[in-house]
Amino acid sequence: MFIRKNAVILSLLGIGIAILTASLTALALFQLGLIILCVLDYLLAPAARHLNITREAVTSCKMGDTVNTTFTLHNSGRMPISGSFRDIWPASAGVSPWQCDFHLKTQESRSYSLQLNPSRRGNIKSQFFAVRTFGPFSLAGKQKNLPSGWQIQVLPEFQARKHLPSRMRRLRELDGRALLLQRGEGTEFDSLREYIAGDDVRAIDWRSSARLNETVVRTWRPERNRKVVFILDSGRAGAVRADEYPAFDAFVETTLLTATLASRAGDQVEVFTLDTLIRGHVKGSKSEKLLHQIGVKIASIEPNLAFTDWQLALQELNRNVKQPALIIILTSVGVSSISDGLLHILPHLSKKHKVVIGAVVPDLPTPTVTYARLTASATNTPPQQASQLSNTPATTNTDTALYYDIAQKRRELERKTVIDKLIRLGAIVVGANSSNLPPQIADMYIELKATGKI
Repeated sequence: MFIRKNAVILSLLGIGIAILTASLTALALFQLGLIILCVLDYLLAPAARHLNITREAVTSCKMGDTVNTTFTLHNSGRMPISGSFRDIWPASAGVSPWQCDFHLKTQESRSYSLQLNPSRRGNIKSQFFAVRTFGPFSLAGKQKNLPSGWQIQVLPEFQARKHLPSRMRRLRELDGRALLLQRGEGTEFDSLREYIAGDDVRAIDWRSSARLNETVVRTWRPERNRKVVFILDSGRAGAVRADEYPAFDAFVETTLLTATLASRAGDQVEVFTLDTLIRGHVKGSKSEKLLHQIGVKIASIEPNLAFTDWQLALQELNRNVKQPALIIILTSVGVSSISDGLLHILPHLSKKHKVVIGAVVPDLPTPTVTYARLTASATNTPPQQASQLSNTPATTNTDTALYYDIAQKRRELERKTVIDKLIRLGAIVVGANSSNLPPQIADMYIELKATGKI
């Protein structure tokens, strides 16, 4: 049973009547009559079991997209039904409108639409339908929660897509369509073309020029069918907050961008996430549906606070990657990388593969710190003057800001120490904030491709 707003308004009206009549008996009789009407309204309200609800909606969408859900309500009872219903979703689903009113005659059906605008990736479920049926006096009614069992898989938004056109142009230049080409150890001969002023004379093919009676140059293209493996850290490093979302979301954006480039360049892509287990594995994919496959596998994965088992990653790579490959490890570089064992597996990886570590480095605001107390004690300032300095508005919460500043500098020093160790062990480290990490990793891939190092 529930009480409607009309009953509350009438209850307040009874207080006004009691004040005008100066009689508590009138108030009691009025409220008693109102209670009797509410109980009668509840008993006469039709049961929700006579209401059949069917839904038509998609089961998958992209984060930020608007999804339309259509409900069809059918009254199978012998009397009209008036009421309202709500489709209960998590707050991140962005349901609008939050409630729909209905009035159905006997054996009548009507359709109602709701819109969902999910703001978080993953699997979101409709918990239940909350159906309310009103009595004939519109004072009270019955409420029942009907099972829903509906869920939608929200795929990553892929905001880094805006960087794709410019990086694709650079890839096309590497395919021999641009004038300036570099030959590296990982490039192969593509074709001959006519010499153009500005070309490197070392690229001239003299034998072919003599045979064709015109000056021609060799063009080279990066080798294809290389293996590019992405390892996304879904342990503690992925759970670190980077701006508004966990760092793992930046790893997902980076993977989508660089994996798309690698697939367009003719390389084979393999993706998996890692904490204590290997999750969301996309293996050996080179198809046009690569982006969708990665999104489906990673959409429902959330980072946790478990330690990442890097030895498990080494075993997986040794089992599946037989030829030299580009290994892109996406994590948050810090002291936890040492305890998690990342430094221990790097020498084994660097011997055979090219290793790139993409690290999310958050942009932390640097507090304005006034060292009044510290300076006063260091310069033997009299206590009265030191007290005046400490009581000025500029030195409010000086100790807290000072400790915050020292802790931030220590964390930066620890991060720099770990990065130096990673570089000495043969890894290429790319550190950036969550928005700049995807394009910088993509640029590193193109650079390695252009210089023939993969």
